[in-house]
Amino acid sequence: MVSIKTCDFLEHTDCYNGLCLKCKAIQDGGCEPDAENYKCGTCGTNNVMGFEQALLCGHINIIE
Repeated sequence: MVSIKTCDFLEHTDCYNGLCLKCKAIQDGGCEPDAENYKCGTCGTNNVMGFEQALLCGHINIIE
């Protein structure tokens, strides 16, 4: 699980960023909000999710 601030979460969603569930790298742009199994540019696995989807699936914890 990744913990991020609300303002950072909103920035990532506005920019269509994705989160790799394996290496926790943030993928810049090109990731739909409900994306699943996109390819990670860092580790090469198909474990990138859109930030909204990752939140809904319990992979992101919003902190203040």
